[in-house]
Amino acid sequence: MAKGRMLSGIVCFLAFAVFYTLTARTELQVSDEVATFATGMSLVTQNDLAIDELQWLQDAVGIGKRGPDGHLYAKYFPGNVIGSAILYQLAPFPVGDPFFWNGKEIAPSLARARFAMLLDPLFGALAMTLLWLWTERAHSARVAWTVVVALGVGSDWWYQSRGFMSEVGAGMFLVACAYLAYSRRPYLSALALGLAVLFRPTSLLGMPIWFVSLRPDDGPGRGWRWRDLGSVGLVVAGVIGLGVYNWLRYGAPTDFGYVNETFNWSWLGLWGVLLSPARSPLVYAPVLALAIPGAWWYSRQERWVTLALVTTSVAHILTIGSWHSWAGGWTWGMRLLTPIVPLLAVLCAAALARITKDWRGWALVSVLCVWGFGAAAMGLARDPIRTLNERVGPDKVPFDDTLYTLERSQFVLQYQSLQTWTPCDVDARLLRGLIGACAP
Repeated sequence: MAKGRMLSGIVCFLAFAVFYTLTARTELQVSDEVATFATGMSLVTQNDLAIDELQWLQDAVGIGKRGPDGHLYAKYFPGNVIGSAILYQLAPFPVGDPFFWNGKEIAPSLARARFAMLLDPLFGALAMTLLWLWTERAHSARVAWTVVVALGVGSDWWYQSRGFMSEVGAGMFLVACAYLAYSRRPYLSALALGLAVLFRPTSLLGMPIWFVSLRPDDGPGRGWRWRDLGSVGLVVAGVIGLGVYNWLRYGAPTDFGYVNETFNWSWLGLWGVLLSPARSPLVYAPVLALAIPGAWWYSRQERWVTLALVTTSVAHILTIGSWHSWAGGWTWGMRLLTPIVPLLAVLCAAALARITKDWRGWALVSVLCVWGFGAAAMGLARDPIRTLNERVGPDKVPFDDTLYTLERSQFVLQYQSLQTWTPCDVDARLLRGLIGACAP
């Protein structure tokens, strides 16, 4: 049984790794990606974190600030920086031609750079594998395959796993933290949470998840495992690592490089995160709505774990809703909510276990998944950032309209842009190569 379960987990990982790699962009679309990737390449080739060659981008949109040593540093977090540097070093390719972005050399090797950009597809596949292992253990193989297909293909997790943003890595390590806490392995759970912090500091909101790894073992007369409380040191190590990264760039452990970018509570931000036509999970991942009844059903099976998942998810939503840029800038889908998607998927699994016992439940799930798949496929069919560049700007559609109105929402603009679609518009390098006759 254990061998069969492990084999199925490997199949799950390989299937999603191939799928996400095949549909990966392996391109840098927005300033966040460019600055983070350039930092990783500077680390691996120059042994520092400076990205002075991107001063022109700093002048245009602000990607960080200069440190005390006078060099420009990106304001983003070390997870994807270190991950891309590792993959670049491991890439089984010769150096070859350099990698340029917008006329500026970012890395000495184009082939290795493309390989390093597969970091998020790798993390996305790992997260779905952990989700499969958890839900197969908690429910059944049928439920496990249903939930990973529903979330891995029929939600915004697919789109986000095709790019190079830090949220996917944070989500993978958060669900690893949760799975290990569910398995009562506090030290490994704390290690996963500490690593998640390196991708997104908001991952610290997952502390309740780690805490339930200390809950009593099954059986009467067994108390909380306070002897393992010291495992929190691994979370602290992650926080210290983040502080060291800040100190190396800006000379202070609490300086992240952000300027005039703050958290301010706003009902508008909360509405935008949950219900706006540009960012709502109801638009990009409607199957996540099943997490609401799923939380109730799963609480009967795992009370403490459910409470931790709900607490972390709600805290994350409130935090993102309070961020001055709750929309996440020029992006597609529910990017800033990505880290909690696998956590919500665990709750969805409890609902799927209940409602997929007859054709009506399967019909509902199918409709939700087909909609989510269609939304993600729209982002694959044509680069959504290209659509924004074409439709948003002076004397065009105001960017705020894409967030707050339905008729001019980014979702609608993207749909309209597909009226002139051609196969060479596909926003995935490998797929365009398979199509052939497309410009590189």
